[in-house]
Amino acid sequence: LDVFLENNLTFIRPENLLALANEVGNKDKLITAYELVGLSEKAYQLALEEGNTGRAINIFSRVHSTDKLIQLAELSIDNGYPHLAIPIYERAGRDKDAARLAIEHGYSQKALDICIPIIDTINVDGYFKDPDYFEIAMDACSELYTDGLLKMAIGKKAIQRFAALGEFDVSARFAEKIGDVEKAETYRKLTTLPKTNK
Repeated sequence: LDVFLENNLTFIRPENLLALANEVGNKDKLITAYELVGLSEKAYQLALEEGNTGRAINIFSRVHSTDKLIQLAELSIDNGYPHLAIPIYERAGRDKDAARLAIEHGYSQKALDICIPIIDTINVDGYFKDPDYFEIAMDACSELYTDGLLKMAIGKKAIQRFAALGEFDVSARFAEKIGDVEKAETYRKLTTLPKTNK
């Protein structure tokens, strides 16, 4: 088995290599065999089951398929390693999932680190249009800071951004989140006005 694993010999059929690795009974070698035959998700899962997070990180760092990365993130969560799923989701381009997971599992600073650059980016028709990042960032601020200043600044930015986009219902929601009831009511009234064609 070691000869096959060390030399990455491809003439042995994958199922034979896996059977041999299973027969030997060494989990580390079985992980290597899974990787050699292209079953990175099985290699990753076994590494997690064995508590070998270093090996799991090494495996996911070599995965490039978005679909496989998402599978690995889900395996991380299912096996009790949400902290590993966060960078995997980021690598897969699923920043919102990474930020939500971070906030859910007590990694509020990480959630904020993910969201702040995104909400500071103007990228769709001149504006960023996803309010979820603002909400996640505000929730993270609530967990991290008692003075509420950053949460207030993020909320005000959201209000302005979505008002400029004509999404007054979203602005009203953020006004409410920062405790500005009067502004929230004003934006709610604006949502009832007929829209004009540009």
